[in-house]
Amino acid sequence: LLATDCKPGEFQMGQDMVFFKGSKGAVLQELMLTPKEDIAAKIVTNLKEKDPTSPSIAILEKYIAQRVEERKLAKAKLTAAVHAVIDLFEWNKAYLNIVREKKAATIKLQAIQRGKKARKDLAEMRATGKALEVKELEIKDAERRASEAA
Repeated sequence: LLATDCKPGEFQMGQDMVFFKGSKGAVLQELMLTPKEDIAAKIVTNLKEKDPTSPSIAILEKYIAQRVEERKLAKAKLTAAVHAVIDLFEWNKAYLNIVREKKAATIKLQAIQRGKKARKDLAEMRATGKALEVKELEIKDAERRASEAA
């Protein structure tokens, strides 16, 4: 009740509940939507006005300070997590670039090897072809001599 600005006639205390007048239904909605730290701060300000010697003030101020510190730590953790995810995407991008470069280098090396093999095969074909031509000429020459000798 210290968090609300309700006057004594606007609510009724039950054994374990507080009953508000019909016109104060928005008070509960407001309390549900208000963060705990803000409610605690309202309670502290109302307590300081009504009962400045209350021992609850120190407890609530300690609670507020603790919640502020927890929120600060949570914000730092969230920031670190976001930076980690961003870094992960950057690392993934760098990794994919390396993979692309390696793949391109592999394809280039394979093309170079195919070219070398083709040139080697072509040289062998040329050499073999000339040797076959020479053999054919020798066979024809031998046949011609044989026919001349006969």
